[in-house]
Amino acid sequence: GPPQPAVADAPQPQGFGARVGDLVEGFRLVWRNRFLRFYLLFSTFSVMMGNPIVFSALPHYLSDILKLSAIAQSSAFSLYLAAASLGVGIASLAMMFIKTTKSAPAFAPGELSTLEKQGRWSSILHGVGWLLHLGVFFAPSLPVSIAFMAAAMLFSGFAVNIWSSLVQKVVADEAPQDMGKVYAALLFYQLACSIAGSLLFGWIITSVPTLLALKITCGVIVFMAGLDI
Repeated sequence: GPPQPAVADAPQPQGFGARVGDLVEGFRLVWRNRFLRFYLLFSTFSVMMGNPIVFSALPHYLSDILKLSAIAQSSAFSLYLAAASLGVGIASLAMMFIKTTKSAPAFAPGELSTLEKQGRWSSILHGVGWLLHLGVFFAPSLPVSIAFMAAAMLFSGFAVNIWSSLVQKVVADEAPQDMGKVYAALLFYQLACSIAGSLLFGWIITSVPTLLALKITCGVIVFMAGLDI
């Protein structure tokens, strides 16, 4: 009879060990690149310390400073989240109209590359965003505090969008065949830091007196801003 067409073997699903190996390879690729290594290390503090501490301290501010009831606090949290989303949304929309410069090679011996320069000034924006978080806890009223939250996330949103764009450029240039491994490593690391930070620092902030909680929060905010600026 006529020859039968060759049937390609279906790809076999990867086992757990192979997936772990891909994750380890992703971390190796991240650590080999100076820009990605810088991004990973500095995002550690923001993901693990900054965000969990800020949102864990809000109940202290709402209940003991503004003297809001439990029901009012729940509504206030919704407003804070809406304000944060609004700030990030405006920043993302504005970024659509900002023309970014073409990237130079990620490695520039002896000087900052174009990517690193863009990351530097966007890091300053992120630092300003952190400083605006101080207004969230020192505001005399809830509307003013919520406005500070929106402003803080606006500046932070600009920085996050810029950094995300820069990371995409670097990954596409340096590891085009292993983009999935790199992104998996970055997401896994940030998720692990977020969970650890929420469990550790969130528990600390919610279990200490209000004055100490706000002092710790303000100290962390200033520390985070200093790292960025």
